[in-house]
Amino acid sequence: MNRPETTSLRQRAERKLSGQDLPSKAGLDPIRVLHELQVHQIELELQNEDLLAANLDLDALRSKYQSLYQLAPVGYVTVSPAGLIMELNARAAELLGHPPPGVVGQPLRHQFADVAPAVDALIARAIGTGEEAASEPLLLRGSRAVPIYVQAHARVIHWPEPDKSVLVLIAMMDVSALKFATDDVLSVLQKGA
Repeated sequence: MNRPETTSLRQRAERKLSGQDLPSKAGLDPIRVLHELQVHQIELELQNEDLLAANLDLDALRSKYQSLYQLAPVGYVTVSPAGLIMELNARAAELLGHPPPGVVGQPLRHQFADVAPAVDALIARAIGTGEEAASEPLLLRGSRAVPIYVQAHARVIHWPEPDKSVLVLIAMMDVSALKFATDDVLSVLQKGA
């Protein structure tokens, strides 16, 4: 039984062939025609082997880059130009305190306490300039014993065909220890002055 896509391809090929001038059957040598068909079949088999090998290489590369993205020591969040979370890696989910299904499709700005306009401005700067934009330390929302501050770097990503979409990749690094140390030093300096 023919698969629908095979039948469709065959019908398309027959329509294409019907519009061409073909030599008369009287001038065809059956052995020569059989040889040409066998050579063509082997060519197709070799092309298929090459395509299968290329597909295996692509799968290996895809797996490698997915692992690099997921296991990165910094949080990666991919957002739409409107700031909606499209994808995030394991470290970003850990920083945000939510598993990916809980935040995908939600505005990234909702993950920050009292600094949502700064997140919107970061995304707008990256889109507006086309260059990397960086934030000051931003306080993440959440009920944690110790607050988490992140510094975020945003960069625009242009996906190729077919959709040509524009997304923003945001890398978030935990700078809580640096923020606390800086605040402590400033506090000591202010008391001493």
